[in-house]
Amino acid sequence: MSSTTSVPEATDCSDSLVKAAQQVAARLLVAETDHRRLARGLLDMPAVDRLVELGLIADGPPDSMDGKARGFRDYVRRLIRRVQPVARAADIRVEPLDRNLDHVARIIGLDDVERRVLRVGALMCLCGLLREVFDNGRCAHNDWERQRQLRGLFGIDAAELGRLFSRRARLYQLGLFDYGDLDMQVSDQFARGLCADNFEPMRLVAHKVRQASAGNLALEDFSHLSDLDRLMRHVRISVERGAAGVNVLVYGPPGTGKTQLVKSIAAELGCQLWEVPSADEDGDVRDGNGRANTYALVQRLLQRDGRSLVMFDEVEDVFGRGHGLLDLFGGHRSARNSKGWINEQLEGNPVPTFWLCNDIGAMDPAHIRRFDEVLELRAPNRAVRARIVARHLPGDLVSEDCRRRITAIENLPPAQVERAGRVVAALADASQAERDQAVLRVLENSLRAMGMMARLPPPVLPGHYDPGVLNADADLEEIVQLLSSGEGARLLLYGPSGTGKTAFAHYLGERLDRPVLVRRLSDLLDMFVGGTERNIAEAFASARNEGAILLIDEADGLLREREGARASWEVTQVNEMLTQMESFDGVFIASTNLVGQLDAASLRRFDFKLRFDGLRRDQREAMFRRLWADLAGGEASATDPDPASLERVAALDGLTPGDFATVRRQLERGRARVSAATIAGRLAAEVALKPGARRHPIGFQPA
Repeated sequence: MSSTTSVPEATDCSDSLVKAAQQVAARLLVAETDHRRLARGLLDMPAVDRLVELGLIADGPPDSMDGKARGFRDYVRRLIRRVQPVARAADIRVEPLDRNLDHVARIIGLDDVERRVLRVGALMCLCGLLREVFDNGRCAHNDWERQRQLRGLFGIDAAELGRLFSRRARLYQLGLFDYGDLDMQVSDQFARGLCADNFEPMRLVAHKVRQASAGNLALEDFSHLSDLDRLMRHVRISVERGAAGVNVLVYGPPGTGKTQLVKSIAAELGCQLWEVPSADEDGDVRDGNGRANTYALVQRLLQRDGRSLVMFDEVEDVFGRGHGLLDLFGGHRSARNSKGWINEQLEGNPVPTFWLCNDIGAMDPAHIRRFDEVLELRAPNRAVRARIVARHLPGDLVSEDCRRRITAIENLPPAQVERAGRVVAALADASQAERDQAVLRVLENSLRAMGMMARLPPPVLPGHYDPGVLNADADLEEIVQLLSSGEGARLLLYGPSGTGKTAFAHYLGERLDRPVLVRRLSDLLDMFVGGTERNIAEAFASARNEGAILLIDEADGLLREREGARASWEVTQVNEMLTQMESFDGVFIASTNLVGQLDAASLRRFDFKLRFDGLRRDQREAMFRRLWADLAGGEASATDPDPASLERVAALDGLTPGDFATVRRQLERGRARVSAATIAGRLAAEVALKPGARRHPIGFQPA
């Protein structure tokens, strides 16, 4: 074996670092008491060359000894005697590494043995030759032999070694080593961070934790959150007093602004926000264990900072209760998902933490009740949406009508508005109509992809809408005046289809200057037990959040007579509806065509029960004249429709405002001249299709 191997620049180490690496290498050799085993290991691997390159020894064994085991063992004995003084000397200080390591050990609570293990791992990371000596020169072909070698290196027994590398070991719990890693692999970023002259503890985890950027939303954009003021006071006082165990759980659908809310809170409090992201610097997704390790270390590093907050996003994989595919097929559940570890983190964290997730359905209630605050983040209400839309979609980009349409989307995530604004800003050269269309398509596509198809705002009442032609059994204008006081009320609108019930609800919203939140039966029914009740509660909560009138169409499907129920879930649905109606302090409207099927108890809960019928004769004539004037243009201005057509329409019992709206849509699409007879014929055809209408049989009939 040649002794002329040149020393490469791969060491790249300071003099003190080289000497410290030499000392660790010497201790590795001295720790091996079985010289025969060590000799075999050195013969099989190029470790002696690495020792020469490291400078621990001047040269290797003579070439004449190559392959002679007995002579090589004698050489190894002499080698060990030569390096023993280096191995047994006090640790060679490496600055600033040792100074910074002392600081880290104090703040994260490492004992002397843990510090020495971490130091050796850092030295092997910083000095590649030492790593090669450890990898190539050890006579460890299995875990047992590795453990024996490490016990000798650190002068500890088997029990102490087990403590250092167990699943509960501090070095593992803090993510400094991987579990079961007897190679003591320390990340390059961590090791180099320890060598910084201007040392900052958070640099050690800069590759795993990032300083949160400034938010795109202001705190006023979350004014719809009634608990926000209390939450702010709690976090502010906790930061000032250095309180431990302060945790806030924020949950809600994607895009509702959870991250932006936490950024706004941190900015308002003047705190630095540190984020434990779900992906690393390369964009690769990090598993829950790795992020939990990082979180635990960050808490230790920041515990004396005093002006920091931590944000842990997408925590479902940390708090999950074993519903993932890995658990389904018998996969290993980490200690990170155990109740004990999670409870420890929620009770003793020194830095206030915001835990963010989309859904808390898989979280153990025992964990949820340990949070100081649990905040559900919904899509913002209309007033807040208007401010967000105005900020990101100013008038020079899109039209006012477009902004109104976007603002009316009740489940609109603020983040999507901000992204849509960036897209449309790139279309400055396009026409306003093109920009309007582009931003609406961008929002529609993103909402569909997120499974959050926008509920389009209700159609604006047409200019020809006239509540005076509705045939109700009460003075509708008087109802409007009574509700103008701002007090809540429960209205039941019932009657045949097309009689104007839904249109009146929108008219009422227009008069009261309130949005109308429409929920149809199909929006609320759910295939799973309890799902419909949850959707009912969500509808009332959304209306309360929006300050909106809640209109539930086809309400008979949810307020059906309980005595005739065939299943228990039918009863619970009615009970949920009645409970929500009583606790709702806004304007609630239920519309139905089947009032006879409603539960008797539900009828007693309505303040106003308004019946809508088909049009009276005078109303039919008035609506026909108006439709004729709108469709026939100049010709209609000169004369009334012909008497025969007028009489035909006036005689159509069962004609409703909905029939006139249908015929209007039919004829407005055509370009041919419209006659009064054509309009009358279309209206008669609509009435003929209704149940109970007299129909002419098909084919020839006997005289």
